[in-house]
Amino acid sequence: MLSNDGVHAHYRLTPHTGKTHQLRVHMLALGAPLLGDSVYPVLQPEPAPGQAPDFSRPLQLLARRLAFTDPITGQALVFESQRRLVWPAA
Repeated sequence: MLSNDGVHAHYRLTPHTGKTHQLRVHMLALGAPLLGDSVYPVLQPEPAPGQAPDFSRPLQLLARRLAFTDPITGQALVFESQRRLVWPAA
């Protein structure tokens, strides 16, 4: 845990695969669901059938760095994001 404001916590996750679904399920199982998660909601329910999702509170999951070897060229590729999560959560 990087920080905690008493209501929300800020974690750094270091997965070795690109499966965001796994991160969401594991954090929910640990009692720390991802803020804004509409697939595994705890704080935000699914919209009613035919109703548009609420994108005003996006999922608070951000890949800051992606690194992999291109399977065709064999070239090592690294991508880093300059984006940051909103913290403390609104």
